[in-house]
Amino acid sequence: MKERILALPAVLQGLWVLAVGMALSIGLSTQIILPRIVVCFQHPVHDPWLPAVLQTPVTFAGALGSVLLSALVAAIRPTVTTLRVFAWALLLGGATSLVHQAGMGWAGGILWFWLGVWAVWAAHVHRCPERAPFFGLLVIGGIFAYPALGKLTPGFWTGELYWQMHWSYGGGVHTWLEENLPAGMHHDLVRVYGPFSILTEAVLSLVWLLPMRVGYGLSVVVFLGILLTAGPRFTDAMTPLIAFAFAGWWTAEARMRSAS
Repeated sequence: MKERILALPAVLQGLWVLAVGMALSIGLSTQIILPRIVVCFQHPVHDPWLPAVLQTPVTFAGALGSVLLSALVAAIRPTVTTLRVFAWALLLGGATSLVHQAGMGWAGGILWFWLGVWAVWAAHVHRCPERAPFFGLLVIGGIFAYPALGKLTPGFWTGELYWQMHWSYGGGVHTWLEENLPAGMHHDLVRVYGPFSILTEAVLSLVWLLPMRVGYGLSVVVFLGILLTAGPRFTDAMTPLIAFAFAGWWTAEARMRSAS
């Protein structure tokens, strides 16, 4: 198995890492993903502005299931063909969840779509891998830029919306802080955290300017930190990003090894 993976071009090695990560991510996110599918079956909503295929839960479940199945196959038997099938399944699964009724408001959909864009591109240019790590960092930079721009509102800047999103729900480090800090101090933290978070994401949107391994390593640390502090409610969004950043780091490392 190890020899088969190391025999692949550097970009396909990174794509294999992404396949393994996506399989683990879906497994860890079942408590978030499955209720969406179940609710769609139990309480179907019919909207005249959506075609029937984008309302039936079978479409949504099939799209997500195809990503999981193709990721497992590519992880267990990595070849050019299985990795390409996984890449297309990830892209189409993300695109489906973006427009399907059950995927409305689900952050995983847009993340899967952009990771799929990179995966499809990488799977078909693996013989010319020079730009793959840079393109991956551009995707990560865009993922940081999107929330930074979206949070430029008084609610996020003052921290009020962070309070509603994190402390009011509990979980992660927020519950521990509320239980162990003096009364009212967590409100002061939220007011500081608001602008700090927005400015940090704005700076990290320029991660593509860093050396490849540094940029990907920093992204892994940041995404992991968000997951650990925000709690399990963000597992479906953060675990694919951790897998993607690690896949990019692996690709950059593999290129360095092959060049030396």
